[in-house]
Amino acid sequence: LRTHASTLAGYADRLTTIGTGLPDSLGEQPLGAFAQFLTTGLGGAMVASMAAFSHAASTVDLVSGGLRQAADDYQRTDDGNTATLTGIAADLGEKD
Repeated sequence: LRTHASTLAGYADRLTTIGTGLPDSLGEQPLGAFAQFLTTGLGGAMVASMAAFSHAASTVDLVSGGLRQAADDYQRTDDGNTATLTGIAADLGEKD
């Protein structure tokens, strides 16, 4: 689980890098005055794409954190069960 969580954290970082590397707007009338409505529409799509990458990165990062937490919980449970079983074995050994 911890290895998978680390892999996901790497993907989250990559998504963040890609998202922040995207342009957030087009330059001054790159398509000319005739196609200004396209420029406006493309600008909105570019902002939406950046937001989508940011959301995806955040979500993958949350899943990564959840996996780490699950691994920690499993480890604590396993350690507690080991201690309990060791105690039972010691008690059984003393009664012989």
